[in-house]
Amino acid sequence: CTLFDRIYRKKVVLKNRAKSAYRVIIKVADRFAPFVEVNPTMFFVQAKSSQSMNVKFTPTQDMLTSVAHFTLPSEIYSPAALVCLPIEIQVVNQEIPAYFILNSHVCTSRVELSTTVMDFGKVYVGQKSTRTISIRNTSMLPQKTAFVRLPKEFLVQPNDGFAILLPNETQEFEISFGPQSSINYEVNVTLLTSFNDSYTIKVLAEGVDPPLILSSPVVQMHTTYPGERVIENVVVKNHTKHT
Repeated sequence: CTLFDRIYRKKVVLKNRAKSAYRVIIKVADRFAPFVEVNPTMFFVQAKSSQSMNVKFTPTQDMLTSVAHFTLPSEIYSPAALVCLPIEIQVVNQEIPAYFILNSHVCTSRVELSTTVMDFGKVYVGQKSTRTISIRNTSMLPQKTAFVRLPKEFLVQPNDGFAILLPNETQEFEISFGPQSSINYEVNVTLLTSFNDSYTIKVLAEGVDPPLILSSPVVQMHTTYPGERVIENVVVKNHTKHT
């Protein structure tokens, strides 16, 4: 299974069973030239010996239409197909050429995001707001995903934003935002995959000072006996102009 817009290399070995050397010419059809490259294209195979050649395969999504006659589209994954490209080997003094078939399941490495823009609106400083995002793996191969280089105001769950997505699997993540200052936020959250694809989620939010401020977020009561009463004080301050 290969991915679009990646480079793959493989060696093909030719063996000569005759008692004399043969000159070999590799013919790659013009329609295959954008995707298949062979090196060298002409060489000699010595008697009772073998010689290898390098095949470079660079699949693209365009090949599903440009060489559609040599593809079998997948019914489950899109865009994806089984590709079978015949490569001709001409041998001097041999009237019938030999062929080898380049076979590969080609597919995308893309993951789909339910949204690329998240607007948290107004969030009080010291509090958190949470939004949900879905991620779907459209590839025929499993891949790892992770939210990386997160600003300190953000938290992603579950598993801190790390996951393994199976083919066609969808997972949901909760992105929590907690402003530390009363300012407007416009930041990017990055999702990275094990295929080295990067996706950006634009986050918009406004940090707002809370209308009421407590002198202490925690009230620690002293040890008390049954029936005893203990009083602690908490100061609540309203720094707005409204009651």
